[in-house]
Formats: sequence, C-alpha cells, structure tokens
Amino acid sequence: MTVPILISTYLAASLDMPLMDAPLTRADAALGLHWIAFIQFVDAHPTFAHVLAVAYSSFGIQLLVLPLILGAAGRYARCYTMILSYGVICYISSFVSIWFPALGTYSTYGVTQHQLQSINAYYGFAFLGDFTAVRQQAEFVLSATDAYGIVTFPSVHAAVAFLCAWAAWDLKPVRYFFIAWNVLMGISAVSHANHYLVDVIAGVAVAGFSIYAVSQVLRHMGQAHWSVLRPSAALPLPVSDGHNKSGSPPLPS
Repeated sequence: MTVPILISTYLAASLDMPLMDAPLTRADAALGLHWIAFIQFVDAHPTFAHVLAVAYSSFGIQLLVLPLILGAAGRYARCYTMILSYGVICYISSFVSIWFPALGTYSTYGVTQHQLQSINAYYGFAFLGDFTAVRQQAEFVLSATDAYGIVTFPSVHAAVAFLCAWAAWDLKPVRYFFIAWNVLMGISAVSHANHYLVDVIAGVAVAGFSIYAVSQVLRHMGQAHWSVLRPSAALPLPVSDGHNKSGSPPLPS
C-alpha cells in the first residue's frame, strides 16, 4: 500500500489550497498548549528528547513487526484488521489534508535546529522542499526514494501510534509496553516533527474511526461467509439405500 498512499499525499498537496497554519495555531492555543514552552522543556531534558526521537523513528518498524507478532500468536483477525486499517487511515488522512495543508510548527514559530540542543528536528524541516515544490511547480517528479511525509493535519504518526497500541492490546505480555511506547510516539509528533497538538488529536480520531469501520466491515463479511457455509436446516437429508457408491455399508451417524 505504500506507493499509492505516498502518491495520494502528494496529489492532495498539489491542489495548492490555502495554508492553515494560523487556524491550527489558534486551535492549539485553545487546547492550552504553549508550543515554545513545551519544546524548551523537552530540549532541556536530553534523555527524554532521545527517547522521543527513538519512539518517532519506530513508526515503520512497528508496522512491520506487530503484524508478524500477531500472526505468530494466532491473532489473524486482528493482524488483518490492523493492516487494512492502516490503509484506510492513510487515505482518509490524505483526503482531509487537502483542506489543511500547513508548513508546520517549526516554520510557524520560527524555531531553527541551531536553537536546539537535544532535539533533532530534522523531520520538522525535511518535508518542506517537496511540500513547497509540489504546490508551486506545474510539473513535479516524485521520487519514492526521496519522498517525505507531507501531511500535517491529521497526524499519521499519531494515528499509527493509536493503531499499534490497539493491535498490541491483544498481546497480554506486551500490551502495556506498546501502549506506553505509542503514547511517546504520539508526543514525539509534536516535539520532533512538524505537528500541532490538534494534528495529533485528529490523527487519533481518524485511527479510531478507521479501526471501527474496518472491524464492522470484516464482521459483516464474516457473517455472510458463515451463512453460506452453514448447511440450511430446511434442506432434506439425502436418502440412503444402505450402501454408498463404493458398495460398502454407510458409516454410523
């Protein structure tokens, strides 16, 4: 699903809708987040900043490892739901992002990497080249090897954090570890990337809706499947003459 999802995010940005950094900033203020103070706090605690950086980078690893763990544990339905939900999350996020393109927090607040001691804000700036180019250039060449996540609202990182925590809930020995870890991944979207707090909240909402929708569809598909396989009580039993086609007596019922 990665390539078509990637293309969908760039197509959404290419529509060049007005930037929404100002409304997103006001939404964060209404939620009570002082972004500058939060970044200063994280940057003043090197260990915390490092843990958040590792959590942020675990996005792809968790998406690969968790389905394998679920499969090995025999949780096939949850594994299938997780994979399908990831696709739904990304396509919904791409669609919503059409009306919410944004440069992100680091650009809006004017904080540069040189002002930071412990936070590596690489992902807060790396996407800007492609984001600006795909919005402004009449022709844009997308390279899968050099592409970036350019969706700001909603946060796909936060959505995947919620998805991974949900998927791991079925694995009792490690469920609480994954919940704690993915809380950190959600926080890291604000500290180490370009996301507003409202992006994170929206990402969690998208993930919750996607998991519910996929679960409902699979449940109804499963019911339809078993209704076809289940023999009908209305069908008459075949009449036996006491022998099967091989000529041997029938097995006792």
